[in-house]
Amino acid sequence: MRIKKENDFDSCKASLHYLRQEKILNDIDKARNKLITEDLISKIENLDMREKIAIAGALQLSFFKKENNVVLDLFKDEWSELDVLAGKKKRQKDVGIVTVLERELRAVLIALGRSADEKEDYICNNGRSYWFSEIENEENEMINVVVTRVGEPRNVPCAIAVEQLLNMFDLKIVVFSGIAAGPRKIVSLGDVVYATKIYDYEHARLEIAKYFGIPFYFKRRKLPRPEFGKVEHKVRIALDKFDQPERIEKYQKDFLDKLNRLHQGEIPEALRKPEENKPKVYDGTIVAGEKLIADGSLKKLYKIADEKIRAASQEDSGFFQAAKSKKIPWAVFRGISDYGDHRKNRGWHTVASLSAALCATHFIKSINLAKID
Repeated sequence: MRIKKENDFDSCKASLHYLRQEKILNDIDKARNKLITEDLISKIENLDMREKIAIAGALQLSFFKKENNVVLDLFKDEWSELDVLAGKKKRQKDVGIVTVLERELRAVLIALGRSADEKEDYICNNGRSYWFSEIENEENEMINVVVTRVGEPRNVPCAIAVEQLLNMFDLKIVVFSGIAAGPRKIVSLGDVVYATKIYDYEHARLEIAKYFGIPFYFKRRKLPRPEFGKVEHKVRIALDKFDQPERIEKYQKDFLDKLNRLHQGEIPEALRKPEENKPKVYDGTIVAGEKLIADGSLKKLYKIADEKIRAASQEDSGFFQAAKSKKIPWAVFRGISDYGDHRKNRGWHTVASLSAALCATHFIKSINLAKID
């Protein structure tokens, strides 16, 4: 006969019911309280966050006085998350960094001084993962950073990830770090572009062409209605302050140092002598759309839309609009991994991810968060 195994939550409820019936916790000292509570806690390690909170709350309310914070101390992370779920409190962090691809996340972790393969520090109940770190700024102050990964390209998934990040954490600025295509002969592979403006080129009106008021149904017109997003003035000032020779030189030196942490196969042949090919940093417009540009059309956009275009991506419109809706300052850093043409490949993905991540972290170190917030 097969015996049905009791699930963890039912087991914890049974233990809790026994403790209530016996009322043993009312007649023993604080040390015993903690021992018995820890024994119960050992049974609920596999419970999800909401079930943990339910058991911990029942223990606290049923058996302990207000001044006894045994359960609250042991469940402090879960209680903090309960505040988040209730919309009453957010976790306090200074800066949020958003990435999309796994290699972009690895690059950000390396830039923050963490191991490239470290697992997440926290997983939200919706499955979103977060990594935490601290970096020291130019004023010798510690900046608390939270990192998340979207997991898939395009504007909508990115907007959702940013929305969830800003619902969970109270941030002073949110920064995007990732790879992008760039116009050939204007930027080089491995260079970094930081956005002064985002140009959403796919927003358009499709209509039937008319001549002298007569519709010609065999001919349709596409009327561009691009959307623009400009970085806030205080962020632009911080970017201008960062983009100075001494800071760029420091960033380039850090890039050469961190490059050694990549696998040899991830470094393109052109970078076997990296001191001769240090990444340059450009400011300019980043075009964003749902399409992955690999047909050379970036050159056309450069000519007809904005000659300040320095990169093309699939997420930046969703990123800045989500940040704007929450009234949070934002910045975007893109490493150039290809030229958006038929020669597009993944050879520069890892290096471009690293150059963008290091540029973003050096920018974060240079800013005065009190003036950004």
